[in-house]
Amino acid sequence: SMAGPHVAGIVALMRQANPDLDVITIKEILMATAIDVGPLGNDNANGWGFVDAYAAVLAALTDVGKVTGTITAAETGQPLAGVAVTRPSNGGRYLTDGSGQFVFSARAGEILVEVERYGYYPATLTGVLAQNDTLFLDTAMIALPQGTVSGTVYDPEGQPVAGATVRVLDVPIPAVVTGQDGRYT
Repeated sequence: SMAGPHVAGIVALMRQANPDLDVITIKEILMATAIDVGPLGNDNANGWGFVDAYAAVLAALTDVGKVTGTITAAETGQPLAGVAVTRPSNGGRYLTDGSGQFVFSARAGEILVEVERYGYYPATLTGVLAQNDTLFLDTAMIALPQGTVSGTVYDPEGQPVAGATVRVLDVPIPAVVTGQDGRYT
């Protein structure tokens, strides 16, 4: 199909017009500016329609902005790295860097993001992004209550096992090794 090279060429023009566009925003712009043919909206015969190079490049220049923010720990004020910043509207997912910051491009309009990190209550942030502007979405995440898990590892005969590795599944905390008495904390 010649659709692939044509779309790739339009994406190149969009990136030349606005190098800061991310893949998700490019896709949104291509779908929003396509000339719909056939049944209204996406369909099996025509997809979203014919790509409109002029409209897509114009939207890349005028209809986008940046969303940025810093995520910190409420208790300490320290930046939080590795916080998942998700846009439910389009599936975009970004992670905060070592300074707790994230940044992505987006089309102008209402922006909603959800932030999540193990050990903290999730949060939802919203704002309105103006054309060619920057929307700042900073927040301080509140830590969940913490506790200590401890126990003893025994072998099938009921004897403590020294040197056993204990991991909590699906939780990003380091594994621990049992002591000579088979205990771990």
